[in-house]
Amino acid sequence: MIEPLSYSRLRDPAHLRAAYLESATPEAARLFLHGHIEHHRDQLDQLDQWQTELRAIDSLTNPMLVRRLAATDPADHHKTIVFKRFTYERLIAQAENEIAWAHKGLRILDELELEA
Repeated sequence: MIEPLSYSRLRDPAHLRAAYLESATPEAARLFLHGHIEHHRDQLDQLDQWQTELRAIDSLTNPMLVRRLAATDPADHHKTIVFKRFTYERLIAQAENEIAWAHKGLRILDELELEA
């Protein structure tokens, strides 16, 4: 049985920096957010690789999955496949979410400049 994961407090540098954007110039804040978008777009450039992995999982040609299934009770094969796919889907969703978050920050900057 897998024990519950002990999570530590999130200390992501990008999100910590965002908590203090009010003290940055609008230009510096935009530069930071555009850099965040660029970093995560680079991550999504791996989307082709991740999509290839998903297709290999679906077609049962992913070598790691094939080895895992060989050592797994056939009754558990579907569950193994679903969770393997679930893992790769997270990588895609996480990068997309970070890009959306940074775009929201850019919209906030635009709104604040209009209010000033």
